[in-house]
Amino acid sequence: MGMHEFDSVRKRMSVLVEGPDESIKLLVKGADSSVMSIISQGENGDSLAQIQGRAEISSATLAHLDRYSRDGLRTLVVASKELSHNEVSLKSSSEVGEV
Repeated sequence: MGMHEFDSVRKRMSVLVEGPDESIKLLVKGADSSVMSIISQGENGDSLAQIQGRAEISSATLAHLDRYSRDGLRTLVVASKELSHNEVSLKSSSEVGEV
């Protein structure tokens, strides 16, 4: 459906895909600092449980990333978000690519 290629400014790439069940997902892959900053922002209307769950996952992920970097390993982070057809139609391709 759409793609924003990797570049050194964004430090990530984004792909918008539609599955056989017509579900739409935004997939993002990139540097941990870039992707984790997007994840930590959350969204308006998130419940307390969603915020707490995201914080727990982020904390565990950051601990893993720290351990891997101490071992001299390079890392990338992958994230996904399911989007509704309305969300996709409301956003232009440049807005979706900003993620």
